[in-house]
Amino acid sequence: MARKPDPLQEFFEDHFRNNPHASIDELAAFVELYGAKPDVNKLINQFHRNIVNRIVRKIKTKDGNRRVFADRKNDIYSDIEQETDLKILANIRKDSDLKYRGNHKTYKFITSRMAELAGQTILEFEQSEISV
Repeated sequence: MARKPDPLQEFFEDHFRNNPHASIDELAAFVELYGAKPDVNKLINQFHRNIVNRIVRKIKTKDGNRRVFADRKNDIYSDIEQETDLKILANIRKDSDLKYRGNHKTYKFITSRMAELAGQTILEFEQSEISV
């Protein structure tokens, strides 16, 4: 069964097909008019969780490395220096690895797009080498 398309996503896709950039305020105004209304209690809970995240991220070792990480599978924070449960450490490492790969993919995607815009795509380079 196919999912019903999101009208906001369709609007954004149409907008970016016609215009390569848009201000965040412009798009937020459209979402405010036509998007779903938020659950206030959920937003308050999210606000408090964000404060916790901000504080926990600042806990460092003497060397300046982050010491406390989230185990999202078990919904807990764990101090890496004190943790003895290998399963929790494995979950944190897996989550960290996935974030690294995702950020790395984004970095490579943006770099290739910049090269494409600069006229330095690999395909064009290879074709020019062959035709010479």
